Amino acid sequence: DWEYPGACGATCDYREADTENYTALLAEFRSQLDAIEPSLLLSVATPASKEYYQEIELDKINEILDWINIMTYDFHGSWEPNGPTNHHANLYPSTLDPSDPPMSVDATVYGYLNAEVPSYKINIGIPFYGRGWASVPDIGYGLYQHAGRIPRGTWEKGSEDYKVLKNKGYPGFWDKETQAHWIYNGNTFWTYDNEFSIESKMEYINVQNLGGVMFWELSGDDAEGTLIHAIENGLY
Repeated sequence: DWEYPGACGATCDYREADTENYTALLAEFRSQLDAIEPSLLLSVATPASKEYYQEIELDKINEILDWINIMTYDFHGSWEPNGPTNHHANLYPSTLDPSDPPMSVDATVYGYLNAEVPSYKINIGIPFYGRGWASVPDIGYGLYQHAGRIPRGTWEKGSEDYKVLKNKGYPGFWDKETQAHWIYNGNTFWTYDNEFSIESKMEYINVQNLGGVMFWELSGDDAEGTLIHAIENGLY
């Protein structure tokens, strides 16, 4: 989980050579794992944004890895304090999305496929948490609107677990074009996956013959395991 080879992450203290260094590091891991037991698995977490994954030699590392977990979430969030509000893990892009370029799970997956990553090695990431904005005007049910501030969350500002968000009692909305869900009470907007958006993503995995799914993280689900059961019931 190197965030991110050849690009800015928590800091911008990186070297251009890290693109090749990343490939070399994974090859070294594979070599040393093989020396112990060739059946040991090697996987990575990788970015969803083309800005970041284009700095990775995807055509080379996929030959070393058993699978690639793409972090297909956090498309938008608290680092955009004034919005516009937006989905943070939508399956498909929207013609109304003001982002340039608009992000989606589908766009990311095809970026990896076009970089010669086999479909069966691709796992898409599912967030068990949401991203939010507050002081959002009551226009368009709060979607793609300016925000005045970032709301509090259990762990950090603008981020909250699914198990908390599902019980807020806000009106819920569904975007057919993006296959994404959000809630909005006339002031505060939260975007997060629920069982219906996960159902759409599982069908997508099945149709595209992808490897499967990973998620961050289990404690965000409710006591009934609503999200983990949606994953289980949707894959075949």
